[in-house]
Amino acid sequence: MAIREDDADPIKLASYSVNSGKQVYVRRPGTDVFTRNTRYFEYALNADGTRALGTDVDYTTDHYAQVSIIDHRTGARRAVKLSRAPIFPTTPRWSPDGRLGLVTLYRATSGESVEYGYGVIDVESGTSRTFQIKERGAGEWRFFWDASGQAVGTWVSGTMKFYDLEGRPARTLTGRGSPVWVEGDDVSPSGGLYLAHCSRAGSTICAYSTSGDDSAPRVVPFASTRLIGWWDEEHLAVWRLRNGGYEAVVIDLRGQVTRVLASAARKAEFGDMGFRFSRGTP
Repeated sequence: MAIREDDADPIKLASYSVNSGKQVYVRRPGTDVFTRNTRYFEYALNADGTRALGTDVDYTTDHYAQVSIIDHRTGARRAVKLSRAPIFPTTPRWSPDGRLGLVTLYRATSGESVEYGYGVIDVESGTSRTFQIKERGAGEWRFFWDASGQAVGTWVSGTMKFYDLEGRPARTLTGRGSPVWVEGDDVSPSGGLYLAHCSRAGSTICAYSTSGDDSAPRVVPFASTRLIGWWDEEHLAVWRLRNGGYEAVVIDLRGQVTRVLASAARKAEFGDMGFRFSRGTP
């Protein structure tokens, strides 16, 4: 894996996982060096690069999964008790204002994982709440924050649905494309747009309004099944097939490549990796 970064880049790689999440590597503060961290499955840096959310490998003695709030510079952590096994968290994300954390919850059953709901962590108080969403498939594509930080969204049976911070349905957006995997920011920096495939064919990417108004989507003529997310308001960071492997590129909203971010020579190896980019300074 080769990374190509500039100091002025709006997002940078903060951590990555290998072996389908069994090992995570975290960027040392202020360097280009990544070191393995055996305490967490995932590590998500906040917007100012000071703190991270980590999904803990270890459970409490009474069998609860934990999410840690971590000082990125020192590694000091505060563990937050979250969900009793077999419910476990994944894909930690920071709210737009940095006050809350969000995780998608799964239930481990008979060797497989089934969608369960989501959890919200209050960073200052170190407390958490979990919510079961009983609609089939809710969370398969993970939960993400909306622009306000007062609701979270996910795909449910091909429809985008949002829920409030009490686990209640907030709004449903119909006819808004089909799911696409986004590793980082689903919502644009302004908060006004989220990403989807325009159709199940996956040959184009659409940026739809998060408010559910009737405005036409911005159509990006680019085929990709795995996105890093928003680069800035007018550009996306996406993965594409290249020379038998994958390449991360920045594209404008016309689908034109403006630069290369990373390359992974082996397709099989790339499939087992996960990447967490951050708008903060790693």
